[in-house]
Formats: sequence, structure tokens, C-alpha cells
Amino acid sequence: MNILSLPFMAKNFKDIVKHYFKRYPDFGVSLENNLPRDIKTIFVIPCFKEPEILKTLDSLIKCETPNHNTLVLILVNASENAPQEIKDFNKKTFDDIQLFISKKECKNLYFRAILKNNLPAKHAGVGYARKTLMDSALKIFETQNHDGVIVNTDADCLFTLNYINSIENTFLNEKIKLAVMHYEHRIEQEKNESIAKGITEYELHLRYYKQALEWTNYPNVLETIGSCMVCRASTYALEGGMNKRKAAEDFYFINKLAKNHVSTTITKAAVLPSCRTSDRVPFGTGKAMNDYIETETEVFQSYDFECFQALKKFVSQIEWLYNNDFKNIELDNTSKAFLNKIDIEQNLINIKKQSNNLNRFINRFFYWFDHLKALQFIHFMTENKFSKIDIDKAALQFLYYKNENILFENTFEILEKFRKNEKESNSRY
Repeated sequence: MNILSLPFMAKNFKDIVKHYFKRYPDFGVSLENNLPRDIKTIFVIPCFKEPEILKTLDSLIKCETPNHNTLVLILVNASENAPQEIKDFNKKTFDDIQLFISKKECKNLYFRAILKNNLPAKHAGVGYARKTLMDSALKIFETQNHDGVIVNTDADCLFTLNYINSIENTFLNEKIKLAVMHYEHRIEQEKNESIAKGITEYELHLRYYKQALEWTNYPNVLETIGSCMVCRASTYALEGGMNKRKAAEDFYFINKLAKNHVSTTITKAAVLPSCRTSDRVPFGTGKAMNDYIETETEVFQSYDFECFQALKKFVSQIEWLYNNDFKNIELDNTSKAFLNKIDIEQNLINIKKQSNNLNRFINRFFYWFDHLKALQFIHFMTENKFSKIDIDKAALQFLYYKNENILFENTFEILEKFRKNEKESNSRY
């Protein structure tokens, strides 16, 4: 049961936070008492073996002045059993951050760094670090009795000048509880041609998946990029906080929050991640780039557009299922095989019992058939019917199907088209 269903949901912010810390272990760090008052936004940055964190902090300083008091929390962290050279590197990084922020005076923008080189080995990783930071942010907002905004980003990112202000302006709309920032990897600044080619193809893969999933009419589709996640403090608490996963923490966090809350994509500003390789996590952008270089991948492979066409056909019949049995649905055998594998008939029985009208049925259905199951559907179709193809071919399949028959000279131009489509489809913020 998610917290939203509990009877306390109508109480005030402090009650929500109190219930959260009563129900879940407190991972937060208690900071000194001389924090500024009336903090409205807290940025959280996990930092593990990061050589360019000062560039990230400097980029935040160069942003347009925040309208309200804004705090940046940096957690320099490592596992308790990390090699000593990493702990030493982290200690120097922490000292460098302290020196850097001691020399900077910025209106409405404050920094605090935390060093924890002893995270539990079993859980140490990006999820644990984000949870520590977000719980710390929640404790600050609880102390100040303000339902502020928690912004995740990473220690390899830069930002457009309007980054902070765009977040502030978006959350002036009290209906918005969750947002994801537009992002663009710094491809044109990357000097290594292989890495630039790889990140172009990988970012295109991410955008293709997201936009193709939207095209199926699957609801509440958001990018799941850790450096781009933004939410209200109360929303964070209501949904049980961040998970401790060592990878894909962002996917599971966004998937959880998107089920219950009004969300948006902020496209008038952007996060600008680096194109680096990484050995930090078992999968994700850095790992994908590392594999791309090591295996000398010719072209990044992605999902055949036919997979999304199959999903769209299923999604188009969800409303029909309200009054009909699954055994009579019009689907190909592979789609049926996956849905039977996840026991759709029994789940439909349960969902219908809990739904006294069509809208409630649809909402409950997609609460069950969530983003993870949608991804599993695509994977199943890939493994059993439509093999992966080159990402540029997959992306062009999609564009041509939408009658966007444009001639492209290279993959980067295709990526630029997908970036443009993303901005135009979410142009309000």
C-alpha cells in the first residue's frame, strides 16, 4: 500500500514528514544550525570519485540569481571498504569544495558539503547517496516548516543560465508535484570522437524510447535521468522516499512518483551532462559508454519500432477490457504470451473489483501495468519477435511513421530532431 492511501494524507506538511521518518529509517545528516531561513529549494549532488565537481558548482553560481533562498547539498561519499586511494581522493575533493565555497558569495545561493567515506558496503552507491541527501533536505524543510522543492543533479553536469529560475517558476504551480529537466549531453564539446559518437547514439536511444512510448498513448511518460529529477518535499515523503539501489534508482523513483502525481518536463532550461565513460554503476549512461568503447561497438542497438506498435495496439484496448474478457482481445501471440506471463487475467479480476467506474479502472490498471511492465513488454517483444536494430534506423522508422520525412546527414542531426520534438511537446515550462 502506498502512503497516499493512508488516512493522514489530509494533514499538514510537518505531519507528513513526521509519519515518513516514523515509518522509514532516517538516512539524513543533521547540518549545523546556521543555515539560512526560508529555504525554498534544495539541490542535492552525490559525489563519488568526481574530478570536475567544482565546474558543476561554478555552473550553478553562474546561473541567474535565485528568487528565493536556495541550498546546494553535496555528499562526497564512498563505501567503507573502498580502496584508500578513493577515500583520499574524496577527502581532497571535500577540502577543495570547502575552499571553493568559502571564496564565493552568491545572493540567495548557499552551499554545504558533507564527507562520508564509510557508507555501508552492502548498500553504498548512488541510490544510497541520493537517499541520504534527499532525507537531509527533507529534515531541513521539516525544521523550517516549508514544503520546498528537492532537485537532483550530478557532479558532472553543467546548466543553462535559467536553470534555477525555471525550476522555481515551474513549481509556482501548486498542482505540479514532480518534474524532469530537459537534458542534452555536451556532445559538441567532446574531443574523443568515439565517445561523442557513442553518447549521440545512446542519447538518441533514450529519447527514441521515451517518445515512442508516449506515441503508444501510455500515460505519464517521463525521462528517468537521475541528474534531472525534481519533486516537492511532501511528494517525496508521501511516496516513501528514495530507494537504495546501486543503479536504476532514478527509473524506480520516477516510476513510483509518476503513478500518483501531476508531473511535467521542464524544457525552457537544460541540464548538460558530460559524455564520460564510467565504472561506477553496473548500467546506465556511463556504463553504456564504457561498454561502447571497450567492445568497439559499430552502432548502438535499440528496439525495433514494431515493438511499440504492438504495445500501442494493446494500450488502445484497455478501455475495452473494462467490459470484456482478456481471452477475446485482438493481439498477436507474442504480446499475449507476455501478458499471460504477468498473470493479466487474475490482475484484471482484482482491478475490476476495486473499480466502480471506467476512469478508476484505467487508473488502477496503469498503476499495475506500470513503466517497468511496459519496458518488460518491449524487452519480451525484442527477445521473442523483433530483434534489435541500429538506433538510427529505429529512430527513422519512428519519424517516418509520423510523417516526419526529413533527410538527415548524420545521427547527430536525428538526435537534434528528437531534442526539438521533446521541447515542442512540453513547451509550457
